Amino acid sequence: MYPLGEYPRLGKDILDDVHMYDPTYFLVGPSDLVARFTSIAPQSRVVLEGLANGSGRTFYLSKVAGDQGR
Repeated sequence: MYPLGEYPRLGKDILDDVHMYDPTYFLVGPSDLVARFTSIAPQSRVVLEGLANGSGRTFYLSKVAGDQGR
C-alpha cells in the first residue's frame, strides 16, 4: 500500500486533471528559476520539479532543466 492511497500520482495524472483549463497552471518560484524556464525555446524538452497545488492550479517551481535560449 502506498502512503497516499492505492497508487502514486504521476505527473501525467496531475496534468490530465487540469488539461481543460487555460492556463493549466500558474508558475511561481524564485525569479532565476522562472527566468530559466521562460528562456527555454518552445517545443524543447523541459523537466520541472516542484510542488503542484491542484486546487489553486499553482506550481511552486524548485528546479528547471532543459534546452536554454529562444
